[in-house]
Amino acid sequence: MNLHAWVLLGDMSSRKGSTIRALTGISRDRLDPIEVTLANGQSIQIHPKVASINEKNVPTPESWLARWSRSAVRQNLILAFRLRFGPKGRRPEDYVKALVEAGGTIESIVTLGETTPDWAIQVGAPYAHILDTATTPTNAIAHRVRQFWGWL
Repeated sequence: MNLHAWVLLGDMSSRKGSTIRALTGISRDRLDPIEVTLANGQSIQIHPKVASINEKNVPTPESWLARWSRSAVRQNLILAFRLRFGPKGRRPEDYVKALVEAGGTIESIVTLGETTPDWAIQVGAPYAHILDTATTPTNAIAHRVRQFWGWL
């Protein structure tokens, strides 16, 4: 599988969606990829998902992954997962585990509003956390994420 994901984790109101909007310039989920320039000057096509995958209209990890595993070309995703979820929600680690087990790559994980959970650290991808998201402006959060991810 040629699937690569940059992941934002956080609880409700940790500014996951706002950060993705600030990082990508999009206001809502789109099917078409957008172009992101990396700090090294390379541009990549990335599929942004503003809403947390495990919050509304929650697919199973397997059905969610099936949508992306059909392509033979590299697929880049920026994803948000809510750490704590309601009765219909699924754990974010279920999706991340399914992606890794299918041969996908987690490029990086940034946790907003709290420290990065142990299960995310054990994925082996670079990780960081931004603790003060309740009092930090979204553009400043996005700036810190961009720096960590090596995006312009």
